[in-house]
Amino acid sequence: NAEGVDAAFDSDAAAEYARLSAKVMDLSAHSFNNGLRAYYFSLAAVAWFYHPLALILGCSLVVAVLYRREFRSKTLKILTSSQKLLEHRASGEGIKIFNREE
Repeated sequence: NAEGVDAAFDSDAAAEYARLSAKVMDLSAHSFNNGLRAYYFSLAAVAWFYHPLALILGCSLVVAVLYRREFRSKTLKILTSSQKLLEHRASGEGIKIFNREE
């Protein structure tokens, strides 16, 4: 019965389902990111077969690239700006936008 399904899936349940789905996507994105980092550092470690200084140079290059991509990217600037905008708009309404503990 379609009415029973709609009644059982109210707005509170939909919000909880969306929150849990977002949590799963967040965990999978972190796992994917960690896998990419491992791959990048493994490429730098292969340079060790050539020379120990090549390992140091390769690891330094990987750290520099990862730092730039994680902390200095245009995407981060846009996300930070949009989060500040949402927090500013929600501050008068008392809405909780983002929970960092979870």
